[in-house]
Amino acid sequence: MKTKFMGVAAALTVALALVFGVAVLGALPSLPAPTAQAQQATTIPVSPAKRDFKNTTTVNSYTFTVDADATMNSLNFTVTGNYFLNRYDLKVNGSSVKMEDLDPSQKLPYSKSITGLNRVLKKGDTIDLQLQFNNPRVQGSVTITPKGTLGGGTTQPEPDPDPEPGTSVTPAAPTAVDPATAPSCVEKGYINIPDTKGVDYFIGGERKPAGQHLYEGQKATFKVTAKPQNGYQFAAGAKTEWSFDFSGEVKDCSDSSEDPKPPAVEGRQFDAIGHEFAVKADPVDPTKPNAFTAKVTAESHMKYATVRIETDATFLDPQKYNLTLDQIEPGVTLQKRNVNIGNGFITMDVVPVKDGKPVDSAVVPKDAVFTFTNNLSANKNLKVGLDVYGANESTPKPPEIISPPDGAQWVNGRVPNPPMPQRCGLRIAVVADLSTSLRYADTNGFEASKKAANAFIDSLQGTPAELGIYNFASGGPANQAGTTHGQNPPYISMLSEQGVQRAKDVVKNWSYNANNSATNWEAGLKQVKDHDYDVVYFITDGMPTTSSTIKSKGIGGEFVQASALNDAIKAANELKAAGTRVVPIMVDLTLGGNTGKDWVVEQDYVLKDIKRIGLNAEVPQQLGVYYRINAGIPGAREANYNDKERKGTNESGELIMANLERAAKLAPNRALQVFERLPNGKSETVTSNMSRWTYGARGVKTMGEDISGTGDTVRLPNYSNLAEQMKTIAQDVTTRCNGVVTVKKRIVDENGKVLEDGAPGWEFTLSAGGQDIIDPGNGELVRRSLKATSSADRDLGTASWNIMSEQEQQLTLVETQQPGFNLYKRNDKNAVCTETRDGVTKPVEVTNDGEFGFKVKMSEKDKKLSSVSCVVDNYKQPETPPGKLTFKKAQYDGDKIVEMSGLGGATFKIYPSKGGQPDYSAGELYTIKPGQESIEVKTTGTFFIVETKAPKGLNLLAQLAIEAGIPAGVFNVLPGFGHTVGKALALHMDVDTLVFTGSTKIAKQLMVYAGESNMKRVWLEAGGKSPNIVFADAPDLKAAAEAAASAIAFNQGEVCTAG
Repeated sequence: MKTKFMGVAAALTVALALVFGVAVLGALPSLPAPTAQAQQATTIPVSPAKRDFKNTTTVNSYTFTVDADATMNSLNFTVTGNYFLNRYDLKVNGSSVKMEDLDPSQKLPYSKSITGLNRVLKKGDTIDLQLQFNNPRVQGSVTITPKGTLGGGTTQPEPDPDPEPGTSVTPAAPTAVDPATAPSCVEKGYINIPDTKGVDYFIGGERKPAGQHLYEGQKATFKVTAKPQNGYQFAAGAKTEWSFDFSGEVKDCSDSSEDPKPPAVEGRQFDAIGHEFAVKADPVDPTKPNAFTAKVTAESHMKYATVRIETDATFLDPQKYNLTLDQIEPGVTLQKRNVNIGNGFITMDVVPVKDGKPVDSAVVPKDAVFTFTNNLSANKNLKVGLDVYGANESTPKPPEIISPPDGAQWVNGRVPNPPMPQRCGLRIAVVADLSTSLRYADTNGFEASKKAANAFIDSLQGTPAELGIYNFASGGPANQAGTTHGQNPPYISMLSEQGVQRAKDVVKNWSYNANNSATNWEAGLKQVKDHDYDVVYFITDGMPTTSSTIKSKGIGGEFVQASALNDAIKAANELKAAGTRVVPIMVDLTLGGNTGKDWVVEQDYVLKDIKRIGLNAEVPQQLGVYYRINAGIPGAREANYNDKERKGTNESGELIMANLERAAKLAPNRALQVFERLPNGKSETVTSNMSRWTYGARGVKTMGEDISGTGDTVRLPNYSNLAEQMKTIAQDVTTRCNGVVTVKKRIVDENGKVLEDGAPGWEFTLSAGGQDIIDPGNGELVRRSLKATSSADRDLGTASWNIMSEQEQQLTLVETQQPGFNLYKRNDKNAVCTETRDGVTKPVEVTNDGEFGFKVKMSEKDKKLSSVSCVVDNYKQPETPPGKLTFKKAQYDGDKIVEMSGLGGATFKIYPSKGGQPDYSAGELYTIKPGQESIEVKTTGTFFIVETKAPKGLNLLAQLAIEAGIPAGVFNVLPGFGHTVGKALALHMDVDTLVFTGSTKIAKQLMVYAGESNMKRVWLEAGGKSPNIVFADAPDLKAAAEAAASAIAFNQGEVCTAG
């Protein structure tokens, strides 16, 4: 039985709370008591109610649209997620209203109430909340609640009168907290019902008041439903149902491990956060301040981990830090990737690898332990963050479905449109409409489309973009020669002139085909599926008139049909769910026939999948609804395609109706007639009973948003403007390629013939001369970055970085050579590089830097950097028989060199080379022990031979001391490296004095070791030796030179005094 006692301090706090109303933090947030101000203030509706995010940069802006005219007096916002919030900036219509820098320790979640705003808002205004996080990989959500008076008044409102019938309201979204997923300790799960005027909320069919409603120990899904109160109605598209899953878990937060926290270790901070991975950081052990651990709390699938190290040490070496895992899937190990060095910090990715290659994920069992070790004693202050990303192996949840923008029940919901990727080298699809209507555009629509596509291609030239070209009309593709569909791969690289010309050769085949009269959005979009495009630009001047469903019903493709739109939405949803952004480019269609009365099509009737019959045909006997049109009726000719040759004349010209709604309104019951064959066999005219055959008119822009998202559709007035629009889009895409450096690894044979055009897993280190201008892809600027070439199909064998500067840069790239390969030089250069600016690509000079590195210049023009692409080739070394390496150890005997038998007791180790130095971290390749004079060598490359154990003759000094009568153990000779033996002696608590002659650097380090141990005495002789100053008026330079030489060389140079 657990007995709890309340301390004096706790009792006093409770007493104060009772007397003065002091807020006391408990296990659950207290239920807010309504105040007079809260009762009078009205929540101003905004959309969306919440924005979820998964950021790629540290500074992000989240936009909300005001849904009603109002005066905003205050605003509350809440940000949930991981990591820390550094700053917020509240803006209204782009103007900053309130900005605040937060305490560096402000961890998410964070809530803020801003008062005294008094800002007049109009429907459609925007409220932006710009947030700055301490890490680019924050995941969470943002909600805002503006309050004030609706209608734009600035005075406090009178008690609310009865609403006008049909008053529109948008219900605020309820929220839920579950102990199993809450960021801090919560004892019981609860649902928080908002206070929204005109709205009642029901949980499980029972009406609930505003506030928190607890659900203790219930593992279940609770459904919350919003219903309008009398006199109110919900705004179009408003969400009215929410579901919340509760784990049933109940916690005891009074004895939570989260509070109180164990005492902190000064200068040490360690956090571990799992993302679909169960991991928890252990408190830092004061006895092991350089080893941090985190335990896996449930079996998880690890995709990768990121480590961020912040330190005050001036020497930043990634080799001094390691992350290990004691248990993982058999055959899998962890490997560092993407190492970045900035000002006072290091970041690195750690990925699971098997047989030297990264794996998608690896199983990590429960109770496995991550251990981070710091091997740099100079780290007085060390802050480490570990993020482990997992793969959710459970059944994936279906994507979120958003209701149509106008709330139409017959229209399929849409998947949210992914944001535009903010990086260079996108994979882009252009899908062009080649249907009949292009003949009747303001100019030749086919030629205008080709001109626009070529402008798009020209603007992408020389960038790492990949372009897929598609077309459609009644089906897709409508023109087989004018598409990359069916090719492998179905996209073309824009890096080379050959690729650009190939793309233009495809486009030039776009042409008119009389059989392509219908508009099949579904077919256009489906061609793009399964090819991992970043964005699709969907160009059309029409609305969807046919699809697979429409064709299966035997219906023609003359006018908009409901299934044609819904099939297109379904095809677009599949793309968006896979991460492809859809951007419709809607070119306005101008009609007028031969009347001279031009007008732009804004909408048309959407038919309920009904069939057209001929003008003089009888209504078929088969049950169903049928329609016929008469395009020749003079009063309705404005609804026909423009007849350019006969415009304004009485001649009929071509009579092709293109808009049912216009025709039906201009000539009721004549231009359009609708019939229904009834079960009794009779035919009934139902033209005036529109609900029998149409869902009503739907706008062109709305249909574009049906397949994309609100505000994601581009409208153009005519085809003459299409080329300029496509050029602008491409230029916007390529601005992200300014200052990009890309390196590609190829494997060649010994003659330079390419065998593998893009080899993954090769590491390159980019340096920028000590400047923090390298963006490795996460928005954080560093001075040095290591990346491995990609294994993804879209950028296979490449690694890239952004250079964030407005000045010309000299960059250095060094590859990490892999065993069994040699660098293949072209024209004696370690790499071949090109520079691209304004779509023009040309070679750029490369300067070798060491055995495996090179320097390249990135030029500047108008404060914009060029883009640099480099290719590095390696060939596999031919199999060669092992070589033999023989060692001899010798010493001087007077003027003679005498060989020492058995290497004189010395030991040697052979280490690989890295950066012109022995790579001790890689371990020795071979060891030569005393008595061993030769070894078999199977590895080629550059190596260092290091003597790690001195010859036995050096131990004679200790033997002489013993023979002189010094007791054993008083005088000791310890051969070895300074960083091992020397460091151990300097830190040993039983050593009382250090005596050292050598460099100033090592002397300083010994003083540090003395302070870190027992404050031992340190006698140092460091720095320069025997300095001499000879003045210009010295009478005898020869004597001065002789004195200087004597001072340096006297007593074998073992005198360190001034001359």
